Amino acid sequence: MMQLIRRTGFITVTALMVLTTAQRSFANCSTWTAINSCTATCSSDCYLLNDQNCTDGQGITLNSGARLDMCGHTLTCTDASGVCPSKAAITMTANGSQVFNSATTSQAQIINPFQYGVKCDHTSTRVSGIRFENVGTVVATEDCAKVENNVFKDSEGVLLTGATGANTDEIHNNYFDNVGTAIEVNNRTAKITIDHNLFAMGAASVQDVALTNASNVVTNNNVFLGQGAPFDVSSSTVTYSANYCDPVSSNCATCVGNGQCFDPPPPFTMP
Repeated sequence: MMQLIRRTGFITVTALMVLTTAQRSFANCSTWTAINSCTATCSSDCYLLNDQNCTDGQGITLNSGARLDMCGHTLTCTDASGVCPSKAAITMTANGSQVFNSATTSQAQIINPFQYGVKCDHTSTRVSGIRFENVGTVVATEDCAKVENNVFKDSEGVLLTGATGANTDEIHNNYFDNVGTAIEVNNRTAKITIDHNLFAMGAASVQDVALTNASNVVTNNNVFLGQGAPFDVSSSTVTYSANYCDPVSSNCATCVGNGQCFDPPPPFTMP
């Protein structure tokens, strides 16, 4: 459990981020196929044996719906002028793959400037319980069906496009800290739900959620702290419910005025 506390002008917000345990077992870290390389290919369920310092190669590849349990380990791009800044740390080549962390005593991390953190580009995929730091010369995650319980810090964020998608896709219970654009959705017809995320964005010029040509977006119970613009919406159909912003931010009044964010009503319940 990670406890994140940030004081705003209207309330002390405590966000509890708890890694879900569905479909996870720490036993994966001994019974699945062990990999010990930044360039490994998994065609069946696998786990990361130890921390990896990556300089070149294609990154880890998940074939045939294979799942990767990072088991509390870290993938680090150690050569900013080498090959890894032009590669994804992890790439999925089929529907159904997942990247997650079953270790309860240590973080799973993807660190430093990989081009992508996790490149899904397929349906029924999931990225859960990973810390992305200084990741993504393009984005940290691309076209992943479920993005949940992750931490994005000093990185790029989450990108969804019209390339893949199902109405059950969701971005929820993530923490974004000083991210360029936290969530970007472009040219998408399938429904996407964005809910229970916490945004701690410093600059007024950054966009927390950017939506372009997205025809069915549901946003609810998100908390926007700092100076970032909560929503930047173009040619999109969006529903808004129980999204709250920091009244200290100049962008908050605009968000409330647009009906995208709301003044917290009494009795208040934390989203």
